[in-house]
Amino acid sequence: GLYWNKTQGTPFYTPDLSRPANRDEKYSSHAARITWQVSDRNKLNIFTDLKHDCICESGGAGSALGSGATNAQEGEAWWRLWPNGVVQATWTSPRTNKLLLEAGASMVMFHWPGLLNPGTSEDDVTIVEQSTNFRYNNVGGLYHPNRRMGDRYTQRFAASYVTGSHAFKTGIQIDEGYSDTIKEGTGLPGAKGVSYVFNRGVPVSVRYDAIYHETYYQKAEMGIYAQDQWTKGRATFN
Repeated sequence: GLYWNKTQGTPFYTPDLSRPANRDEKYSSHAARITWQVSDRNKLNIFTDLKHDCICESGGAGSALGSGATNAQEGEAWWRLWPNGVVQATWTSPRTNKLLLEAGASMVMFHWPGLLNPGTSEDDVTIVEQSTNFRYNNVGGLYHPNRRMGDRYTQRFAASYVTGSHAFKTGIQIDEGYSDTIKEGTGLPGAKGVSYVFNRGVPVSVRYDAIYHETYYQKAEMGIYAQDQWTKGRATFN
């Protein structure tokens, strides 16, 4: 029961019965793994899976079309997910027949800016019909076309010393995170962030959202550990 708006850019929603609302999703994965024996005592492993995805057209609601969807096609932004994916690297080095060194690092990228549907201008004011909670003419008063991302980084190092009766391991792991979103405004020129509420076609209120730039930093979450195990006869101590 959702359609594109035949009178897009006006205060009115006129369903274009020849153009039902639709959702178009594309996902692609580009994975590769390389193992390199750098020397007799050094091995490097690199894995990457970079994804180029998009929810290229979207109407209805953030969860897709179907029962309960209350947004016209132009009332829901579409997403371009790039860069998106994971990069990992690990290093192992048996220094002697008793001592092993290991290290690793990884990065998870998640970028998902939101864009307006074709035929929709950032100068179009979003309108919510109060009696049905139906949004049309544009996305909400704010969207994020240029920057919306959340990345995470991890590093680790460990050293193991193993003999016949003694095993000792110590290491460290560090995590960091970063989130960055720039909120742009839709609405009238000179009044970005403005949106309207109608009740059965009659204007009842105006909403004004502040435009802002939002960043979060997750500073290093660090874990340090040491494990020691001794075996004496039939007894093992940890």
